[in-house]
Amino acid sequence: MSWLHEPVFLKAMVLGFCVAAPIGPVGILCINRSLGGGAVLGLATGLGASTVQVGWILIATASAASSLIIRPDSSIAHLASLSTATLLIWMGIRAIRRGGNIPPGLKAAPTLLVCLTTYTSGVVLAASNPVTGILFITAAPTITPFGTGSFETKIALATGTFLGSAIWWAALSGCVAIFRSQLRPSIIQIVNRGSGVLLLSLAGGVLAKVV
Repeated sequence: MSWLHEPVFLKAMVLGFCVAAPIGPVGILCINRSLGGGAVLGLATGLGASTVQVGWILIATASAASSLIIRPDSSIAHLASLSTATLLIWMGIRAIRRGGNIPPGLKAAPTLLVCLTTYTSGVVLAASNPVTGILFITAAPTITPFGTGSFETKIALATGTFLGSAIWWAALSGCVAIFRSQLRPSIIQIVNRGSGVLLLSLAGGVLAKVV
């Protein structure tokens, strides 16, 4: 486990944290689910995004040609943007309609199936957002040159990225869940509606870039 002390691991950890920290679609969804279902559902959403980040860092350091996959003007990027917009619209509408009351089914600990479904939605939303891939393609050379690195280096990249990202999601979902018990239904309703409007606005921005 000596690779845990390598600069590559620490750099990947910082990169994973920094990419996850800005509040984007997954962050808004994490906050919304932490309010509605507690820290576990918020964390599950974030870990889905963390898994996608691991995939991107491995792709980004595999070959310089990987940048061709997510060129802003490529058909793959356009399709990903449309998928992202569709998901954002659906989740935005659900957030607006959720109101301020905690659903009875979420007052108990979420089941494994609910957690897996939540995790999967985080994976899909993060994977359909080409911005994350572009960030990793751009930042990867600061960690290790394209196409280089041993098997241990790849493990360090994957583990560091996932851990750095997971730390952020754990902190975010945990803080939201703590304050959740102190919020009145009217406040939660405002947050839900605000999250929904913001998700719809993000969808509009994504569609505008495609057009």
